[in-house]
Amino acid sequence: MIESSWNIYLPSIILIFGAVIVSWSLYRGVKKVLKESADPMRALVLVRHLRTGLAGLSLVGIGAGWLGHIESLLFLSLIFGCEELYETSVVIAVLKRSLRESGQEVQA
Repeated sequence: MIESSWNIYLPSIILIFGAVIVSWSLYRGVKKVLKESADPMRALVLVRHLRTGLAGLSLVGIGAGWLGHIESLLFLSLIFGCEELYETSVVIAVLKRSLRESGQEVQA
């Protein structure tokens, strides 16, 4: 069986890109959470980096599923990634709203 080069290179790129996003998010998230002093701002920073890390983890699963021809892993990673993006976006919106109501500055 001969495979196309895009069937190997593209999932590999997606997998590597996802791993880079996960490690960057973990590094920056820990660094920023330790730097923040206000508790609500710390939660907002944590959830933002959690969202980025989960998106990267989803990309790793999509790339691994595609590369290994494991359709269930590919689709579950896609579903998990979309659900987590939605869920963390709602949490971020609630945290931003509570920070605005308490009079603290919210950074973009």
